Amino acid sequence: MPVENRPIRSQHISGYTLIELLITLTIVGILLGVAVSGYSGWLSRTKTEEMAASMQRSLTHARSEAIKYGGGIRFCGSEDGATCASSLNGGWIVFHDADNSAQVDNGETVISLVRVDDSNIQIAMEDSVNATTSSQVFYNHRGYSNPAVSVTVERGNYSENFSMSRSGNVE
Repeated sequence: MPVENRPIRSQHISGYTLIELLITLTIVGILLGVAVSGYSGWLSRTKTEEMAASMQRSLTHARSEAIKYGGGIRFCGSEDGATCASSLNGGWIVFHDADNSAQVDNGETVISLVRVDDSNIQIAMEDSVNATTSSQVFYNHRGYSNPAVSVTVERGNYSENFSMSRSGNVE
């Protein structure tokens, strides 16, 4: 049979059309956009909760160390891990402040140090009785704090709050 009269066999070619690929990519892009925005919100909330819990643990730890040491334990904001600062946003230290000087002097032991490396986190602590800003708490030999404090930790749209009474009860 001559070539011109031969029937043409249709070959089935599998694949996707350009339209199908574009629709699929659009749907995947929308799903990723929703997932990423949800993840960033979850991450911000989780970091806020973690920081508030860390702060609460440090205050409780300072109280227990005051009972163990027989008093003279100070919790304070610290940028460098050796001196007290007016802010808690860079971190904090717990140390045995034997001379009640509010600074780590020779012979005084830093018990714990927490650094805050997230510039988006804002930490505010205030004296619950006088409603004044504070960055220090001093614990006596019975574990009572001076002052009782309220703490707010914020990151983005999320905030965590807790209060600690002079006797160490958390509310």
